[in-house]
Amino acid sequence: MRRPNRIAQLYGFTVCLLSLVAITSALTTVVDAAFKLTDPRRAGDGARRTSWLSSDAFIEGNYGTLTFEQYRSNRLREIQYLATARGEIRLVPPIADEARRRYAAEAGALPSDDELRNEYRALQTETAALRRYHARRMLVGNLALLALALVAFATHWRWVNRLVMADLGAGPLREA
Repeated sequence: MRRPNRIAQLYGFTVCLLSLVAITSALTTVVDAAFKLTDPRRAGDGARRTSWLSSDAFIEGNYGTLTFEQYRSNRLREIQYLATARGEIRLVPPIADEARRRYAAEAGALPSDDELRNEYRALQTETAALRRYHARRMLVGNLALLALALVAFATHWRWVNRLVMADLGAGPLREA
């Protein structure tokens, strides 16, 4: 009489369990990447909930999800701060941002709205292309992980099934 091989069964079931975890994780990331591919402009960080393969962290500043007015306001503040730090314009008392903007515009330190709009459009295009690239990379990597995990699960499940049936004295179950 043969002795049951419990270690082999434990190994097989462990691989199956880990494969199921990998499949679940990969499916979640594949769905997330598919959504990012459909609309890369709105595929911002959100709650920063993505898989460990997420590449959104490489998109610095996250300007891609801003409206033009938000971009202009942030960009003008940034330019004014840098110009003030270099001593190119003197600091206007913080009565209003509009007064500071008018003073800096008269001094020639600020770009026009047309220049800012061109920067904004270029940044939107670049950010969308970068997000599409990262989403494709996530999609391909996780589809490969999904395929590998499915193969590992299927082969180990069949192998463990044969071991269990052999231990019970019956032949392996036929799969429908």
